[in-house]
Formats: sequence, C-alpha cells, structure tokens
Amino acid sequence: MIQAMVWKEYREHRAIWLTLAVVSAAGLLGVQKLMAPGGVMASTGTRESLQAVAALLAWTYGLVCGSMLLANERETATLDFLDMLPVRRLQLWTVKCIFGLVLFLAQVAVLTVVVVGLDIASTPLEMTVTVLAMLLFGLLGMAWGLLFSARGENVLNVIGLAIVGQIAGIAVVAMVLSLLAIGMELALHVAFHGPASSFPWIAVSCLGGIVVTVGPIAGSARLFSRVDRQRGLRVKAPVRRQRPKRIAWASWGRLIWLSYLQMRRMVLVLVIFSLGLGFLLPAAGPVAWPILTLIIGVLCGVTVFGDEQMHGSFRFLGDQRFPLGRVWLVKASMRFALAVFAAFLLLLPSLILVIFHRMQAPSFEQQRVPFFGEVLHSVLVGTVVPAWAHLGMWLIYGFTAAHLCGLLFRKSMVAGVVSLGAAATLVSVWVPSLLGIGLHFWQIAGVPLILLATAWLLMPAWAGDRLVARGTFERVGVGLAGVVLWTVGGLWYRVAEIPDVPDGFDLAEFRASIPPPEKNDAGMTIREAWTFAETLTRALGGARARRPLFPDLHPEDTSLLAQIGDVRQRGWPEGPSDLSDWLDQHFEQKDMTECLCLLCQAADYPVGVVEFNKDMTFDQRLDRWRKAFAFNQLLAVRALQLQSRGDPAAFVEYLRMGLAVSRNLQHFAPIEIAHFGRAAEDVWPPALDHWLRRLDGPADEVGEQLKRVQAVLREHEEKLPDESEIRKMARLIASNSLDQIPEKMLEFGVEHRAKEDSQLHRAELEAASLMWRMPWERERHHRILRVSFEGDNRQRRQAREWGGPMLGGFGPREDRIPRGNRYFARWHASQLMVALRRYQAKTGKLPATLDALVPVYLPAIPTDPFDQKPFRYRLSQGEKIGWFEEAEAAGAVPGGMQQAGGAAPPAQAGMPGLFNPPPPPPTRFVPAGEGILWSVGEDLHDDGGVQLGKLPSLTNFGEDIIYLVPPPRG
Repeated sequence: MIQAMVWKEYREHRAIWLTLAVVSAAGLLGVQKLMAPGGVMASTGTRESLQAVAALLAWTYGLVCGSMLLANERETATLDFLDMLPVRRLQLWTVKCIFGLVLFLAQVAVLTVVVVGLDIASTPLEMTVTVLAMLLFGLLGMAWGLLFSARGENVLNVIGLAIVGQIAGIAVVAMVLSLLAIGMELALHVAFHGPASSFPWIAVSCLGGIVVTVGPIAGSARLFSRVDRQRGLRVKAPVRRQRPKRIAWASWGRLIWLSYLQMRRMVLVLVIFSLGLGFLLPAAGPVAWPILTLIIGVLCGVTVFGDEQMHGSFRFLGDQRFPLGRVWLVKASMRFALAVFAAFLLLLPSLILVIFHRMQAPSFEQQRVPFFGEVLHSVLVGTVVPAWAHLGMWLIYGFTAAHLCGLLFRKSMVAGVVSLGAAATLVSVWVPSLLGIGLHFWQIAGVPLILLATAWLLMPAWAGDRLVARGTFERVGVGLAGVVLWTVGGLWYRVAEIPDVPDGFDLAEFRASIPPPEKNDAGMTIREAWTFAETLTRALGGARARRPLFPDLHPEDTSLLAQIGDVRQRGWPEGPSDLSDWLDQHFEQKDMTECLCLLCQAADYPVGVVEFNKDMTFDQRLDRWRKAFAFNQLLAVRALQLQSRGDPAAFVEYLRMGLAVSRNLQHFAPIEIAHFGRAAEDVWPPALDHWLRRLDGPADEVGEQLKRVQAVLREHEEKLPDESEIRKMARLIASNSLDQIPEKMLEFGVEHRAKEDSQLHRAELEAASLMWRMPWERERHHRILRVSFEGDNRQRRQAREWGGPMLGGFGPREDRIPRGNRYFARWHASQLMVALRRYQAKTGKLPATLDALVPVYLPAIPTDPFDQKPFRYRLSQGEKIGWFEEAEAAGAVPGGMQQAGGAAPPAQAGMPGLFNPPPPPPTRFVPAGEGILWSVGEDLHDDGGVQLGKLPSLTNFGEDIIYLVPPPRG
C-alpha cells in the first residue's frame, strides 16, 4: 500500500520537480550573468543577492510541492477513492508529507550543486548559511502550502491563498511576538537595571520561526484528518431528560459553524485589507480611521445574510421554522466580531509603534500626548475628541445601517451603496458633537440600537419573503422615526445639559465701553513711551558692573540687574558706582527724556487702556508688558539716586509716573497684563520706605514734598480700576476666542500636543473649528463659558467636565482676580506713614494716636481692610517685637518695606530636643518714639502688634501684619 502511494506521488510530481529544477538552475545562471557579466563576483552584495535568489527558489518549490500534495487529490477526484481504502487519512497525510519532504530535499540538493558550481558561496560559512536559508524558506513555503491544500480543491487557488495567507500570518505573528519581545526586554531592564539585551529578540525570532512553520503543518494535519475523527464518533442512546439541552447546544454549534463557513473567505480578505492599510495609517492621518472603519462596518453588515440573499436560502429558514432570533443573533454577532477584529488589525501597526516609541523614550513631554491621539495620529483625540467614541462610532454605525439595508435589498451591491450613504449621513450628524467636547455614550449608541431592533423585527417578513408588505413599511417607518427623534433629542440635550446661567453684565455694553484709540490718550501715550522703556530694560539685561555695589550681599554677582535688587532692599548707597554711571548714561539720553515726558503726560490723563483691542483673543502676545516690573524698578532706583544728590522732589514725579503705568495696565486688561501692573506697584512701597528714611531738609520743604506724595498715593487709590473689569475682560476674551477665531483657541489648547505641525493636523484643527460653529454646539459652548464665569462652585466644577481642558478651564481663577485685603492694607499703611511723617516734620515728633492726623493731614483714618476698623497704631517705648526676617523676605510684609530698628538675632545652632531646647523666636528692637502700625490680618484678631506673622499670606493667633514708620535721617 505504501509503495503504491509513493509510486503515485512520484508520477504526479516528477514533471513538476524536473521543471522547477531546470528553471531554478537556469534562473540562477541568468541572474548571475545579469549581475556579474564576466562570471566574476564583483562584490559581497552580489553574492548575497544570488544567495537570496536561491532561497526564494527553494521557497517557491516548497510552496508548489505542499500545495500539490493534498489539493491535487480533490482536483483529480481521487480523494474519494483514497477514502475507501483501509487507511486513515492521517496516515495518508504522513506518507504524502514524507514523500514531499524527500522531493524538497532533492530540489535543495540540486540548488546546492548549482550554487557551488556558480561560485555563489565562496566560503564554507557562506555555503552553510545559504543551505540553511534554502531549507528554512522552503519548509516555510511547504508548510503554508500544506495548510491551504488540506481544504483546497484547486492547486492554483491553493498556491494563491497560501501566498496571501503566509504574508498575513507572518505579519500577525511578527507583531504579536514583537510585543512579547518588547515586554521581555523591559522586564529584564527593570529586573537587572542593565542595558538593553538582544536575548529577547533572539528567543522571539526562534519562537516565531517555529510557530509559522510547525503551526501550519499541524493545522494541515488536523484539517485533512477531520474525516478520521468523524468516522470514530459513536452515537449513544439519547437520554430524554438531556435531549433538549443537547439539541439546543448542537443548534448553536451548527449555526456558528455555518456562519464561519460563509465568512471564512471574507476573514482572509479583511485580514489582508486591514493589515495592509494599517501600515499606511500613519501617512493617511486622522481621516483614514473613520473612513476605513466605516467601510469595514458596511462590508461586514451587508454580508450578515449575504449568502441567503444571493442563493435564496432565506426561504428555507422560514419554511423549516428555524429559530430566526437565534439565527440572527449568531450571524450578526460573528460578523460584528469580525468587524471589530479587522479594525483591531488596522490599528495594530500603529499601536505597536507607539508602545515601542514610548518605551524607548519615556519623556515627560511624550507622556503629555494622549496615547490614542498618538496612535490615531490626531491632535484632537484624547483632548477634544473622546478616544472611545472615535474608535468605535464609525464601525458601529456602518455595521448597523448596512445590516438593515442588507435585509431590505436583495442585491448586495445595492445594499452596500445605500448603506454606505445612510451610515455616513447618520454618523456625520454627530461629528460636530464629537469634536465639540462632552459627548456621552448613550447619545451615539441609541441610533445603532434602533437600527438593530428594526432589523430584528424584519426577520419574520424577510424569511417569509414578505418584505413588500404594509408591516414592513410600518416597522421601517417607526425605526426611521425613532432614529430621527433620538438624534434630535440627543442634540437638544447637548444644549439643555448645560444650565442657562445669565451673564452678570451686558457683554455688548461692556465691549462698547472700552475706549477706542481716539479717546484713549493715556493708553496711547504709554504705548508710545513703552518702545523706549523696552529698549532700556533690554539694555539692562546684559549690563554688568566692574565692582559689586554691596560686597556683603553679592560679592561675585556683578550684574546691574542684581545691584538694582540690592538697592530695592537696602536703599541707595553712598559714593560712586558703576550702577550710578549706567543710570546717568541712559536716563540722560534723548529717547529716555522723551519717554519720561510721555509718562508724565499719561499720568495727567484719565485712566486708559494699553491693549484697547475689543476683539482680543487668547492667542495674542502680551509679553511686552512683562517688563513693567523691571522698568518701575529702574524708575525707583533712579529716583533714589537723584535724592542722594539733593533732589528728593524727583522721587514724587517718578512715583507718579510708575503708579500711572501700573493702573493703566490694570484698566480693561486681561488677567496677565493686570498682574504685570500689580507687580509694577510692588516696587514702590519699599522705595517709599527708603525715600522717607533719607528725607531731610527744612520742615516746610519736607512737609510740601510729603503732601505731594500723599496726593499721588490718594489719586492712585481713587483711580484704581474696579476688580470686576478684569473678570469682565476675561469673559469678553473667552467669547471672542469662541465666536470669531475658534481655530486659534483650539491651537492654544491642543496644537502644542502635536508632534509636528503638518498639513493634516492643520486641516484637522480647521475642520474642528468649523464644526464648533454649528448652532447647537455654539450655544452649548456659550453656556459652558457663562457657567465657568457666573455659575456657583458646583456648576464651575461641572463646567470642567462639560468643557474639558478646552472650555472648562477658561473661567477666571478667583485667587488671581481680587487684589486682596493685604494689598489694600499695604497702601493704607503707606498713606499713614507719609501722614505721620508730615506731622513729625511739623511738630518734631510723632503723634500719640492717629486721631491727631484728622483732619489736617488726613480726611479720615484709613481702615483696616480685614475688619473695617481704623488702622492700629502706637508709639514704641523702646521694645522688642517678634520679627521673622525670612517671612519679610518671602513677602509676609506686603511690599517688602524696609523697617527701622536693629537686626534680628541669629538663630541658635543645633537641633531642638530635650537637652537642646528650641531657639527663641527672632525679635527686632524698635527704639522709643518710633511708630508702629499694624493690621489684624487673616485671623481677624487684634494681638497688639507684637508679633509679625510667620507666613507670607496668613496670620495665626498672636500674630499681626506689622509696619514700622521709617524715622527721619539722623
């Protein structure tokens, strides 16, 4: 029997074997003549190319041989005869495989002789590698030929399927094992803290070779010997109690098997389609995923009952009273599972690349990019677009619409075209909401469920060939009405979900109240002067001195910027310095003189707007005003320099100019510019402190100068813009960013996440901005903005969920808008200091109480903004008060005012403990006759002004905010 089988295989294969042997030898010879015309190998690359050709020829014969071994029996109709012989199919498969292996080895031997004769492998090592390559590739081709030959009926068809299946199978195995290798490499790196090892890749490569070779061979044996297992089945006597269960499980199994048989070719097509296009997905950009998954869903949905429609077997289902619900559930579920699997394969190459890239370069910036946004090559997915919706929405809509159309239309081509248009229409309605932030799952899931329910209700009429009936039109009509109502209701809920909180002011009226350029004298003048101011601050940035100003502070830092900070801390020093020369050089230039004249004019005008654009948006650059603090520092230092030269009156003018710049920066300004203006204010309280310490001269002149300073401080407080303007301006900017140029706002929040600013990303952002202009999305976004600004605390927290990082965070930060009680306490204390010094210049001493200042020196005693009571004051009797220098440096004393009195004693060394008690709190001695002002602070408890608060923004029990009145010089 075995001899007969061997003889039969020999007669069938000898012609093919001989033909391919001749073709292989001639092919190698021809390629060699083409690549090495003289017969001499010109380079190693030529030899390697010919060796690769030899391996390819071995693979070709292995593929042809494996395909012929089994499929040829069906093609020649001899398999039924073989089944009647007293031999099992597994034995038959074994004999055929052994004979095929012998033929393959003989073919490899012929190729080896040709390789040696043509001197393709010059060394034993090259020869060994070439022979091994021919064996491995040939076995690979033979294995996949055997797999498809086990069920094939035509050799040529089997060869084609084996080629395609081999490519797809190797690709899938390579991707899966690559993930395994990456995981192993990461695990070894974490476990041993060593460099990357090549062992995981070597191990996985060997495993992959075994899987793609042994796997198809084992699958071929199992498929071909299926008849053996069926022959061995024994029918047992049925047990009546278990009969319903066995029949039920058997019917489910038959349905699954039937569905598999109908879709197996489509599985192969979709696997190739998905894997092939998956490698092109990165180049296609964010649009590729919706289009491809929609097509996959349509293909799978149309073919759920495609075979029944084409062959008319749907009537058999109805005539035989099959459980239509069960049939529908199994076939629809398996096709949908196939669609999901195909979509996963489409995503798999990008998924592997992103995981590998993140493992190789796990930087902070990389982690900021949303994972699925990088996988889908989109700048919106994960930030604006929810990843789960973008991944599944297109596939689900395509499948459900195509499934319904596949029942209604007998011809699959017509059903496919109609369903593709219907699915695209239905899903496009939700695209604005998908890009508009805050889409819920139930909103997009309702339509597919209605379509599925409609298809299920049509099953009896479809199986009975009664679709052209009144009931069908009623069911389809109800389903379409449900789709329309669900869609309209979902879009309505998009708007109604957000509370309609009204604005706290008239936005149009506020926009109209912003002064235009022709009525904005102060703002226009400051803008004109700011060109010179920027030039001056820019020159300061790189200027350096030859010697330090205060050697004990910064002995090695000779930058003029640091020296200006030292002057702000200690006042202007005696004697010449490089800083003094630099100030003289720049402030006496014509441009700076013109700048100071312009600022003097701006101080006389009503408060204006430095950024007067009513259509200001988030993308506009405001960095030029960041120099306001540095420029005011220069003004203050210059004023103190002129005072040291006998011109204390210059300080008043410089103070007036600096405060004018500050309040104009806070008028109708965004939060950023307003903070620049407040930073500019912080310069003047410590400067005023140094000026008061050094102020001397005739009492009348001193009193007049102090009176002018009082007027400047009072004018500044009276003209300070209302804090509500900052909130209103933030609201106006948010509205402008949403209504007029939403693409700019999208770039502001999203484009920095993109790896590159490509044309596809740009088009994606422009499409998103267009979708935001849809009426329902526009109204929803306006409501989110109003809630962010005017809602209560709970609504504002919800606004962050409704609007995400794009809209939910546009509301103003409440901790940044109010100036705070410490701000006003600082300026009230400054006014009291100047008034007290006026009284002292007039009478020669400070008053015992603040009541003595009213009404000659002050119209009323300024209040403590914390408890709205008059400011506290007392004359020192020669006392020590708790004084934390580090708290003062950190800003616990607003404005960083320099205080009179001795320095705090150093803290005791050592750690506190049982034998080393904690050091006493630092103190400052205030000589008798000096004034002490204090505010109760955040704890609202008057502790007598004997302990300065340790924290820069909070006072506890026993602490107050303390200001010491600078005594006159001498």
